[in-house]
This record gives sequence, structure tokens and C-alpha cells, in this order.
Amino acid sequence: SSRRRHTRLQGDWSSDVCSSDLTTGAGYPHHVTVSNSTALNVGNGALATARQIAGDLTVENGSGFYQDYSTDDMTQPVTVLGNVTVNSGGGLSLSDDAGGGMKVGGNFTNNGTFTPKARTIELIGSSAQSISGTMNGGSTTNNFYYLTINNTSGGVSLSTPVVVTNTLNLNSGIVTTTSTNILHITNTAEIGRAHV
Repeated sequence: SSRRRHTRLQGDWSSDVCSSDLTTGAGYPHHVTVSNSTALNVGNGALATARQIAGDLTVENGSGFYQDYSTDDMTQPVTVLGNVTVNSGGGLSLSDDAGGGMKVGGNFTNNGTFTPKARTIELIGSSAQSISGTMNGGSTTNNFYYLTINNTSGGVSLSTPVVVTNTLNLNSGIVTTTSTNILHITNTAEIGRAHV
């Protein structure tokens, strides 16, 4: 029989460990892979602490990366400087609380279950980025609630149809679509330029 393992972060994964260099040094992981039926509670004990991953975040089948585990809703974003990949059977859930979104420097791929809550995914790459997998859900999963494009070079290409249900903010970078990989803004959503 398989058992789900709940893992909590304790103390050393925070921005105050090495505040002079937020992308390297003690306290920051490079690549994070959540596997073996693990439910990773990212906000445990430090809900108001921004978290950062210097490389890629991968969530494997049967596992989850939670910014909203139980009552541990983060109020600061998680920044992933590399790619975010949610594999089939894996889950990624943003926070219920304001501020608990995610910034992504690489590609965003969802083949599992992505639960955006009412939070922002911000694409912050300095080279070309892509969105792929399943991102055209019509309910509360597998779509973007707030999507902010803030790519300084290369833009963002869609390799799948993408649904934005609340707000698409276009700060910087070109969004490239195709005749089948369209960007769909629902009838209740709006397009704007975010204020920074």
C-alpha cells in the first residue's frame, strides 16, 4: 500500500539566510523535485517569508507542492528561476491568501493539476519562455487566474491553449500564439498593464 508523506520546510529555506545574494548560497535550493507521494508544505512556519529556487521545480506523480497546505497559506510568492514542471498525477497549488503567487523564470509545464486559487503566475524570464501541457481548464484548475507577462527578452510562446479567468497583465515581452494554441481570456476577465 502507498502512504502519502507530508514534508514541512523548517528554517533554512528563506530569503533572510543570505539576503545579499538571493540566488545562491546557504538557504536556497537549486533544483527541487517533489516525489514519492510527498505533500510539500512550502509555507510551514514562515507564511510571510518569500521562498526561491535557483533552478527547476518538478512535481512528480502522486506528489504535491502546496503554498496553501491546511491553514499554512503563504502571503509571499515562491520564485522559481528555472522551469516549473507538474507531471501527470502531480499537483501545484498556490495560496488562498494575497501575495502567495509564483514567479517563474523558465518554462511553465502542467500535465497534472494546477490550482491557481485567486493568485498570480508571473513569467519573469530574461530569455524565451513557453507555456505547455494542460492550461485550458474551465473551472478552478488548470488555468491561470492572474497571468502576468514580464519577460525582458524573447517573449512567451504558447505550446497549448491557455485560459486566463481574471486578469492578463502585459508588462514586457511578446506573447506568441498559433491557430490552435490560443490565449483565451474569459468574458469576465480583463487585460491590463500591471502597475509596478
